[in-house]
Amino acid sequence: MPPHAPVLSRRSLLGGRVSQSRGGGGQLIVVFLRGGMDGLSAVLPPSDPDYHDNRPQIGVPEGAAIPLDATFGLHPALAPLHGLFQDGRLAFVHACGNPAGSRSHFDAQDLMEQGGASRRADGSGWLARHAQTTGGDALFRSVAISANVPGSLRGSGALAIPELASFGLGGVSGLTATWDTGLRLAYSGDTAIDGAGTDTLDAIAAVDAIGGTSPQATPFDDAVSLLGAGLGVEAVTIDMGGWDTHDSMGTHAEGTMADLLGGLAGALAGLQSSLDARGMGNVTTVVMSEFGRRVQQNGSGGLDHGFADVMIAMGGRVRGGRVIADWPGLAADQLDRGDLRVTTDYRDVLWELLRDVVGNPNPGAVFDGHTHTPVGLTA
Repeated sequence: MPPHAPVLSRRSLLGGRVSQSRGGGGQLIVVFLRGGMDGLSAVLPPSDPDYHDNRPQIGVPEGAAIPLDATFGLHPALAPLHGLFQDGRLAFVHACGNPAGSRSHFDAQDLMEQGGASRRADGSGWLARHAQTTGGDALFRSVAISANVPGSLRGSGALAIPELASFGLGGVSGLTATWDTGLRLAYSGDTAIDGAGTDTLDAIAAVDAIGGTSPQATPFDDAVSLLGAGLGVEAVTIDMGGWDTHDSMGTHAEGTMADLLGGLAGALAGLQSSLDARGMGNVTTVVMSEFGRRVQQNGSGGLDHGFADVMIAMGGRVRGGRVIADWPGLAADQLDRGDLRVTTDYRDVLWELLRDVVGNPNPGAVFDGHTHTPVGLTA
């Protein structure tokens, strides 16, 4: 197979037309891989000699990659996702990223979570602006399964819940029930602090009413419980760390990268299985990271910070079974300062998810200053 075989073009797929909203009423899970996930380990062009020349130790051998189409293959550690891909319920968007091209973790994460190619004066996140521009009750509309509210939800008043089983006053100690009545009296006024206190107590009571949660539950288990509890949750965010693989990545068969990808595959496959078991076909999951890694491995058996990456979309409204890419190639003259070149703006992916999953009628109000180019990700 020649290294630059034709791949599915988003523009030819849609004939260049901007489609109208086809969805709404769905729910969204946003998984952020902190540290910069190497998209060329996850989804690679296995027959491209430039790929193998740049990664003689850490690359995936052509015979080990799981075929996806005429150009791309899947890392063997991601095998648990292949069935979903074959069923048309999972898609990859490659050579995707922020055209700002920052290699700084802090800058790149802020930019991606703010939903821009430059920092916003108000620091608001893209999910927060979705909530602000579409209205509705903010208490449970967006929830972070995290100790802190991530940048994508900054400015929304969203809840941060590290784990459902211990959410409340005193964690698992049971103090919530003891103190609830007295605290409600203490916050019975009409000030902003009283309102925040009452909202907090209402949130604790609502989570406690879900029941069936376990201290052993994963963030993905908690996301399913929240989305299925009838609380009006529209979006849940989850963080997965450890993706800053500067050294000792290992081989395709074992080591750090194989372990990271295996953990991601198991989490996503388990998530979709849980959603299926509960009949929650309206949930769509998107996986993203702040940037990709360099094409060429470094002297420490790892990869330094790069630009373009791969995004993953699964479930709900995804037109799966495809690797969507305007593939730039990996030859030296096709790279951007040694990195995979960004040919799909990540905001175009998020734009279609907002429009077709959660029914935002005007994503342009969220990604202001950006002109949408159709990706064709959603059904």
